[in-house]
Amino acid sequence: MRIAVIGGGPGGLYFAILAKRQDPAREVTVWERHTTGDRFGFGLVFSDETLDRIADAGTGIAAAMAREFVRWSDIEVHYQDRVQVAGGHRFAGLGRMTLLRILRERCAELGVGLRHGTDAPPVDELARSHDLVVAADGANSPVRTRYAKVFRPRLDVSRCRYMWLETDRVLDAFTFAFVQTEHGPVHLHAYPYSGDRSTVIVETDEHIWRELGFDRHAAEPRWPGESDERSVALCEELFGDFLDGHRLLPNNSQWLRFSTVRTATWRDRNIVLLGDAAHTVHFSIGSGTKLAMDDAFGLASALDGTPELETALEAYETARRPVVESYQRAAQSSLEWFESVRWRTGQPPEEFGFTLLTRSGRLSRTKLRSRDPGYVAAVESWFDRRAGGTGESPLEPVEQPFSLCGRRLPNRLVADLAETGEPHEEAGLYLTEPLSLSDDHQASRWARRIAALRQREDALFGARLSGSWDSPAVRRAHEAGFDLVEIPVPRKKVLDTVAGARADWPDDKPFVVRLERTGESAEESVALAHSLAKLGVDAINVSGATSLGERIRLETGMPALVPGAVSWEEANALLLSGRADLVSLGSR
Repeated sequence: MRIAVIGGGPGGLYFAILAKRQDPAREVTVWERHTTGDRFGFGLVFSDETLDRIADAGTGIAAAMAREFVRWSDIEVHYQDRVQVAGGHRFAGLGRMTLLRILRERCAELGVGLRHGTDAPPVDELARSHDLVVAADGANSPVRTRYAKVFRPRLDVSRCRYMWLETDRVLDAFTFAFVQTEHGPVHLHAYPYSGDRSTVIVETDEHIWRELGFDRHAAEPRWPGESDERSVALCEELFGDFLDGHRLLPNNSQWLRFSTVRTATWRDRNIVLLGDAAHTVHFSIGSGTKLAMDDAFGLASALDGTPELETALEAYETARRPVVESYQRAAQSSLEWFESVRWRTGQPPEEFGFTLLTRSGRLSRTKLRSRDPGYVAAVESWFDRRAGGTGESPLEPVEQPFSLCGRRLPNRLVADLAETGEPHEEAGLYLTEPLSLSDDHQASRWARRIAALRQREDALFGARLSGSWDSPAVRRAHEAGFDLVEIPVPRKKVLDTVAGARADWPDDKPFVVRLERTGESAEESVALAHSLAKLGVDAINVSGATSLGERIRLETGMPALVPGAVSWEEANALLLSGRADLVSLGSR
């Protein structure tokens, strides 16, 4: 079997090693346009899970990597002159060039053909002369572009700008640091990878990037491979306190925008995509090289398991695609979190740090507690004090009281209140299904129901009005004894209509607006929420859009309700991270 590998990065080299080791009779050749002397890239991060997979392959690579590793277990968040530390995470890092050297040496030992500093022949030619062509040619894959009609790539470009750098400050934690400038926040991701170097990625919102003048530096002419030295100097100045006298060191460092690559298929005849050529994940979850090497393992295993190439390539994609898509969903959540830092900078440090750590969904409160119980205990103690407690032996976040328009809720749970049947005994707020309250008889029936419930329930009772509501319905809700009213935002004359409804509702009772997405941008929805807050709206309920509710909460100060049921654990995490103030409980 003749195998051509286009691209001599970690994924391509590792696949070549596995394929040759499985069958020494295979002719495996790797083409890499860069020479072995070219130095591109900085440090890589690996988890224990990935290292175990590499060790299980039995190639000896894991042992060679282990001899070069620096290891650490902490994540640090530098924010508002505070450093928060969450431990127990177990990372290992090494330089990209070190890993490439290890892989190249093993390729040479096995007899893999390495052609560095050489462009691969045209892919059509390779497909005719080889049994299999593996395109491991990166996020800007020429092979993927050549066969775009088959692979059908989709590239989603981030709103942030970022730059890869390194520093001679040797860190001892995976570090996130945030600096507030007059135009907004700039942040960095950093981690150690050797005894004298750490990787640094500086990132910021496009608008802030331009306001700080980075766009002018980026536009200056420079030679290929030359770094944007003026931007590097400005970054060094911005993060001077964090660097503590150390330098930011460039290496072909330019401002970039991250593109998430997704492809409809990874294979075409005897050509298959691997790693970044098929898919990318945002660097904030540190899994690009991991996924490429796991792809290599998956492809080699599929080839070893069946003699039919077409069947093997199908098996490879079928096994790997769900795993990759799971990482891409997590990476997308992480990417969007960093895109939103601009409107998060007013969060308290404890809340900010917790939402940063749980941003992708891959770290839950339970997992954080298992790794560092002291960190989670400190965040929950802070939450307890903010809710009026002492911080000693705090209640669960969902069990903490909450004040809404001066009305005390005994806890943060919201439950449905049907006209018949018993309410959930733990809820602090009960909301009806959408009501029209179109006549006095209906209002009287609810008045009797609420009066009976008050004899044994220390909670608030809210009327959720339907889309056909009018001013008499608002007044009837008050007369029926409801403590709270929730109205959907009307489609016409929004502010005038809401102002009229607020005037029909007592000032000392909470008035909630349900904001249903109808095509408006997030910015338009936030602007509307600011206007609603000025009219006396006390809380917002964003149907089906927790992230928008979170943004409105942070930018307007209005409490946010999370519609739809969540688990007990999810409810606690939503509250600790500041994504909501009141939550609907599903199953505990």
